[in-house]
Amino acid sequence: MAAWSKSVLGWADITTVPPDTDLAELILEPVETGGTIYRVDAIDGSGEYFLLENRQRLGFDQHLYAEGLLVWQIDPDWISQRWGSNRVNGDAHMGVWLRQADGFDELGQPGSGRGDSGDPFPQVGEGIEKHVFHATSRPAATSFAGTPTGLTLVDIELVGDDIHMRLLNRFTRVTLRAEGGDGSGGLFTVDGVSVAEATHTLTSAPFVEHTVLTARGQPIEDGVRRPFLGWADDAAASTQRDIMTPMEDLDLIAEYGGRQFELAIPLAGGVNGVEPGALTTSPAAPDLWFDEGTLVTVQAVATTGFDFVEWTGEMAGFANPATVTLATPMSAGATFELTYALPTATVDFPAATEIDIQFEVANGNDPVTWVRIGGELPDGLILNSLGQLYGSALELGSFPVQLVAIDVLGLRAEGSITIEVGDPGISLSRLASQFFGVGEALSQSQIDFLDNIGNHSGDYDLGDFRAWVLANPSLPFTADLGIRALIGPRTILLDLPEVGPGGGR
Repeated sequence: MAAWSKSVLGWADITTVPPDTDLAELILEPVETGGTIYRVDAIDGSGEYFLLENRQRLGFDQHLYAEGLLVWQIDPDWISQRWGSNRVNGDAHMGVWLRQADGFDELGQPGSGRGDSGDPFPQVGEGIEKHVFHATSRPAATSFAGTPTGLTLVDIELVGDDIHMRLLNRFTRVTLRAEGGDGSGGLFTVDGVSVAEATHTLTSAPFVEHTVLTARGQPIEDGVRRPFLGWADDAAASTQRDIMTPMEDLDLIAEYGGRQFELAIPLAGGVNGVEPGALTTSPAAPDLWFDEGTLVTVQAVATTGFDFVEWTGEMAGFANPATVTLATPMSAGATFELTYALPTATVDFPAATEIDIQFEVANGNDPVTWVRIGGELPDGLILNSLGQLYGSALELGSFPVQLVAIDVLGLRAEGSITIEVGDPGISLSRLASQFFGVGEALSQSQIDFLDNIGNHSGDYDLGDFRAWVLANPSLPFTADLGIRALIGPRTILLDLPEVGPGGGR
């Protein structure tokens, strides 16, 4: 019979562990030989509690699947609500819940049986070592609502017939404090939430992880701060610390001292939410705060798609990179201009010829997405989103199209490209070969072209031949090799010309 049933029937003496208890070595003797059952009340306000008992293969327990510590989680409110209908454990939420060491939580599931050797602690064997039960273990010492209950069991060992372990029924107090400052608050952030107090105590169950962040500096006045020097217990740690709550109380002291000045340099010229550049400094300082009197070299580095123009404010007229001495706070600015653009361009090639042209825009960040927003392509040609123009033009003429090129950062450039489709250079001998069955035959692209500008019958016939010859009375008898030089895969870089004297492009 389990611990809860015995306690309800009055067949067992229960010892309650008071809150804020740390039992460094608790020994549980087997219940079959009179060993104590311990009750540990949750301290999270849930009203739940745990019963701990040592079950060995003795007496009525000699047929147990396995020996060890059984941890029962009891929800008295749930039990009282379902006692009359005999549904204490009739739902997924069980009023008397055996926390199985293997974490599978099989009891109560259809066809799961009445337990197995993975239920007691410690679980040992088949590469598994389970000697703990706490807020982040599996299973976890949390309430049905998921809150840490405060129970922590570690070093669970079976020694002979006895269970040895360390038991805590308390939350750890992690105290955050700043030294060397003026005692004002607002320096700490815990798990993303700002803390207003100068000294803050975080109460947490052991083994729960938290992120603690302290400010890089304590404000003294505009542009002046007292910098963070380090943590008293770990001088090499950064301002952000990811801590696993220990079992003992912990003091985290952030130390501040000295003075730093700010080199304030906002960036101007960004578009579409894209930063136009970045600043690098020597010595390095990501937030541009430096110790008093530091000689600083700062350089403006443009993002691809922008150019640096000038410094403004207290650095107006300085070269890039610039060198300044921080004797006081400085306020400056860095101005950039957008250079990502599509020029007006012309692309030419013969009709009736397979082409594969890749457009690339200078000063952009790959990949670039291309969109046609105006104009019509010649019949037979396709422009995909990667900027690839391919196919075989089935008509002659000049075709201006308006394009937008959007780079991966979101920079947007519009421009106009004129596609000039010229003479395909088909010779008379090749035009006639289709009918006489001798000589070099027409390609499928040439057949499609001649039919498209001819009678649109769906194939090349004498009507198409007559129309093309009458429109082009000076056709050569053989192919024009100069035209052939215009075909084949190629890449066209669309770039604005360099700025010349006087600033014109």
